[in-house]
Amino acid sequence: MYGKKVMGVLRTTVVIGPDGKIVKIYKKVKAAGHAAKVLDDL
Repeated sequence: MYGKKVMGVLRTTVVIGPDGKIVKIYKKVKAAGHAAKVLDDL
């Protein structure tokens, strides 16, 4: 972008358990179908 390197948008989803601790991290997610995948894992 204008001669500079940019990272762009990085999408990440974090699932947090009832005790406040991180249960799972999804990196580099695509919007299509992601919600269904997370709900299946829950």
